[in-house]
Amino acid sequence: MKRIFAASFLLTVTLTIRTSAGEAWIVERHHGFSAIRSQQSAKHKEPPSLDELLATVDSLKNKTELPLRHISFTAFFRGDTTVQTELLRQFEVDYPELLRNALASSGNMHNPRILPLRDKFSDALLKTPTLIKIERRMNSIGYTISSVSHEKFSISKSSDPCIFHALVTLTLSAKKERDNTVSPHPTH
Repeated sequence: MKRIFAASFLLTVTLTIRTSAGEAWIVERHHGFSAIRSQQSAKHKEPPSLDELLATVDSLKNKTELPLRHISFTAFFRGDTTVQTELLRQFEVDYPELLRNALASSGNMHNPRILPLRDKFSDALLKTPTLIKIERRMNSIGYTISSVSHEKFSISKSSDPCIFHALVTLTLSAKKERDNTVSPHPTH
């Protein structure tokens, strides 16, 4: 058991890109693939920024050692007011009744009135300008967003506007792996 733990520990290498404000997007190299993860510094309360993510993606443009598979951006999603506002607007446009019902409930992740909105979360998030911008940048380095997964979706109504909470991961695939299939997500 100790050897298995030691071997798996050695297979992960982490590169951190930090700004003067202390935010970070971390590139983790695992056995067989890479992932980008957002991290919020305990010292600085600001979330990692979209510009930093895009700079991290650009820094990977000419590096092909390991394929990129995931972007985990829970810290970014939780703290970025722009993506929060965009998601609220997308819910208002696409699912107004589900949003009204969810906002009339406690917002608790187990509340039956929030579950239908939770089921539409990935679709709505993919349509936001922020995700469209990330998709374009991923396209520029040969990747596309193949899916969005999330856990623990809830709504905090104590602020105006409300804040959506979720552990969010983007799953990526190389364009060549998709056999020249057109991305299902708008990139205009």
